Amino acid sequence: MEKIFPGRRLERSFFERDSVAVARDIVGKILVTCINGTVTSGRIVEAEAYRGVVDRASHVYGGKFSGRRKFLLSPPGHIYVYRIYGNNLCFNITTGGEKGSSVFIRSLEPLTGVDVMIRRRGGRKGKCITRGPSNLAKALGIGIEMNGMDIVTGEIICVVEGDEVEVVSGRRINIDYAGEDRDRRWRFYMKNNPCVTRR
Repeated sequence: MEKIFPGRRLERSFFERDSVAVARDIVGKILVTCINGTVTSGRIVEAEAYRGVVDRASHVYGGKFSGRRKFLLSPPGHIYVYRIYGNNLCFNITTGGEKGSSVFIRSLEPLTGVDVMIRRRGGRKGKCITRGPSNLAKALGIGIEMNGMDIVTGEIICVVEGDEVEVVSGRRINIDYAGEDRDRRWRFYMKNNPCVTRR
């Protein structure tokens, strides 16, 4: 992967920390996929932390690890993908800290392979074709079959170093069911970037 896309790959230790720290620090980094020799990438401009079994907004709150949720038990730096609203996908990376914790990647700024992203999005164009979780998954070719993949050593998907950016925080989106945890400011995003999710 390093020969395909320049940049220093993030090491395991980056993901072995608490999900809140990882979510904050991953903004500005670059998510890269190489699928059947085709490279696409985007700068991560928005991410949310989910603290696993202790977080009421998490899929595994209270220790529910059935079905695909079992992938949240993977060591830090592995992939958890799940479906929403039928065939739309959401992409997460496991982290350290509490059991089952992860970082949810919400939005990207397109960088490499934009023509491929447009095709994967059905011809939809625009600067922010990777705004929003399901859009970024489609654009980068992320599929449910990637569940459990290692992004630190794998050859299909990785995260590499990016530029320093100004990061701000806010409440996570669409978790009104989460009681007091809905007000945690565990959503981090790049200030003034047009590709950040619109609430």
